[in-house]
Amino acid sequence: MFQVPINLLKHSDAPIVLALHPEHASAVSRSERVPWIKLEIVIAHGPMKGYPGVIKDVLCNQPTPSGLQVVVQITSLDPSAPFKHITLDYDHVLEARYSYFGPYELPLTPSNRCGVKLHHFACPTAENFMPQNYKPPIPSPMAIPQPHIITSGNTTPFPESCLPSSPAWDPSSRTPQPPSQSVDPEVPPNSCTSLASPSRPIDPHVLLDPRLVNVGLKVIVNGGKYQETELNALIVSTEGRLSIRRWKYKTSESLSPEWVTPKYPNPKRENGLLIVIKGEHFGKYTRRIYHRFVGDPEEAIAILAVVNRVPGRVPDTLSGDQLEMDASHLCVCEESIEDRKQNDLVMETLRTEARKKRAK
Repeated sequence: MFQVPINLLKHSDAPIVLALHPEHASAVSRSERVPWIKLEIVIAHGPMKGYPGVIKDVLCNQPTPSGLQVVVQITSLDPSAPFKHITLDYDHVLEARYSYFGPYELPLTPSNRCGVKLHHFACPTAENFMPQNYKPPIPSPMAIPQPHIITSGNTTPFPESCLPSSPAWDPSSRTPQPPSQSVDPEVPPNSCTSLASPSRPIDPHVLLDPRLVNVGLKVIVNGGKYQETELNALIVSTEGRLSIRRWKYKTSESLSPEWVTPKYPNPKRENGLLIVIKGEHFGKYTRRIYHRFVGDPEEAIAILAVVNRVPGRVPDTLSGDQLEMDASHLCVCEESIEDRKQNDLVMETLRTEARKKRAK
């Protein structure tokens, strides 16, 4: 019983029947927690490609291939629009801290960390948040399951449910066995546990190597707001994760590895500091002495002197070793004009002797 003002009542001839809840109806499902809230992402498609952001909301039943959209707060500094919120297609964003260099449908494993889709990074518990266009890859008989990953307390753990597991793998065995091809009828086809390991090895980026950490490199960037732009970059290690960053004034900007190509030297002209990025001499600093031609058609090969570098000490010293390398095995390093002038004096004798031999 409740009181209602008479002015709000209206006469009706139709009988009013109060609806009753069916006796055997299933209980009303409780609301599911929205996944990926406050997750750092990077925009991978569209006019704002490359911009970082944070997920504020996830929208279901949207007119997109995945059926999902995400509300993103842009975190890059923009005085004209601070704390800007935009709505993006689910497939147009990637988790910012992890990526790899293969198809996006590969699972998250230690070998392919950096920029994966959201449901690979953190599998949603509700079907409403699983993208509709997701198709689990066909398991490969050569795929080897990954062992359990132990992470430290100050790092973000990998989602265990998205890592492939198989009872065929025995930790005490020296040789891991390939997983069984039987299909568990209890596991739904769109579950994260149905993700398979990649059937082929993933080639890492040539510059993402621990031996290049804190080495100033010159790179060519083609992506985001850059179009074939030469920049100075630094390989940075954060909690064991390698990234390519560009420093500008007192801030740094992360460069997506797929945008970045090393600046290869001209073997006939480049006399600056070089570093070996391929082969058995990886990580050695070198300087060009001269060049020679090989093959038909002729191709220039750089003749190099290996140098020893000590931070804060100029000029470099010659190690006495010499190498001959193709330009694709080298990357130009960042070097000030003053340092280069002093190091040119160290190389002057070797270069003069090489020109004399060439003249003969």
